[in-house]
Amino acid sequence: MKLGKTAILFGTGAVEYSWNPILKAVTPFCKWPKAKPEATIDVANTFFAFIVYQLRMAAKTPSKKDLDKLLEAYKKFKLSMCKEISFSMKANEILIRTEFIEMMKLLKKYSTEYCALTTNWDTVIDGIFENNVIHLHGIFSNPNALYFPTEIIDEPYRSSEEYENYLVSHGRALASLSEADSLVIYGLSLSPLDTELSTLLIECLNGKNIRYIFIVDPDHDNVSKRMQFYIQTPNSAAKMYGVLPNSINQIEEQILLNDQLLKQ
Repeated sequence: MKLGKTAILFGTGAVEYSWNPILKAVTPFCKWPKAKPEATIDVANTFFAFIVYQLRMAAKTPSKKDLDKLLEAYKKFKLSMCKEISFSMKANEILIRTEFIEMMKLLKKYSTEYCALTTNWDTVIDGIFENNVIHLHGIFSNPNALYFPTEIIDEPYRSSEEYENYLVSHGRALASLSEADSLVIYGLSLSPLDTELSTLLIECLNGKNIRYIFIVDPDHDNVSKRMQFYIQTPNSAAKMYGVLPNSINQIEEQILLNDQLLKQ
């Protein structure tokens, strides 16, 4: 059995210590009443969602002074975070997981071709794909284009240029996913914080192209349940498998098993 054209959609779980530079950037903005512990991933996501909410509210007010002030702070924070990501990459403080490398060796063996998409802001993994990766949420080298959790393309505080650029990026992603025969989701929780990405997946998964879906994640049961929610039409013939990152060989075992079944 061949996987055909495989789309690999990966998140922070594919990069070891990927959240460290982000948490370093967020921590100074967390005004704790007494002790000042480092921000957690959950606190960081809460912080991002709060920023987005404030921007949306400010964009609705007649006066643009508050919005301009918030946008300026928003840009400064994104620049600060991108500097932390850049420093961590140069210092090799964030690294591609060896399990991801092993998985790619396997996928190259069974895929006719593949494409890569990510929600990550760093480029630690991009070299594996000859830097041909679609960054759905922006990239650290372009701070102004970063996409925060809960944000969508058509935000009221975006410029028309930003809107068009995001539209092009998501259009490329939709085209790549729509052409894929198999989908591998690695280290990405499909969190409700990113409903827009989930909607993008719905458009692709409810077609007839994708035959196999592999969810590679320590919590693949919950991610699979979310994915199952998105597969809502009888048109989808996709078979879904959950795989632990340290058991990548299960992908090959499933491929070989399906191959045997097809020959019977």
